[in-house]
Amino acid sequence: STIEINNLGGYPSVCPENQVDRFNAPVSCDNSATAEPIIRIRDIGYVGVATPATIISMTLTPFAAAPYFYGNANDAFNKDKNGFTQPAGDDDRFLNLHVGPGSISAFSIAFFLQESGETVEVEQLDMV
Repeated sequence: STIEINNLGGYPSVCPENQVDRFNAPVSCDNSATAEPIIRIRDIGYVGVATPATIISMTLTPFAAAPYFYGNANDAFNKDKNGFTQPAGDDDRFLNLHVGPGSISAFSIAFFLQESGETVEVEQLDMV
């Protein structure tokens, strides 16, 4: 998986450098103030056989009624950011979202085919 947009709720976070997808194509990431206020992750899986047409991607969008507030833990090791915890291929790789203390945030998660934008229905989602 690679991150294409990292600006959840309008809080820009770190974009990984030198990202490539499973087909070795470069993937750019936008964390500018003008980027959509979402996290967009490319290639979280695929339907059938992995081809560019079958790659599933997702967006994470805050609900207006329960907006996202960034939680700054003032981490001395600079790991306090929204994004992946480890490089691609690492078994201990997780997607971190830092939510502000005491805030109530809700998100809409959409899954779609990367090339066509067609919606993909996901029956279960496990979030820790």
